[in-house]
Amino acid sequence: MTDTPSTSWAGVRQQIDTLRHHAVELRTANPDPADFMPAFCGEADDIVDAAAAISDDAVEGAHQAIDEILIELGYMDASERQT
Repeated sequence: MTDTPSTSWAGVRQQIDTLRHHAVELRTANPDPADFMPAFCGEADDIVDAAAAISDDAVEGAHQAIDEILIELGYMDASERQT
């Protein structure tokens, strides 16, 4: 998805938006959670790493946004979201 980590929240948000769109393609290609989750998490980890370079608040925001993507796609129950 991305080769270089972002150093701004705007950049992290852009990565999250890109992941949201790409996750739909991943789900189509890999509907089974056992196949989808490793591919998704590999990309999500890069986003969290970029957020970690900004602040703890950015990491929290990234985790929340990533959880929302998983909820939207049906791979996570809303009750499991990070608050």
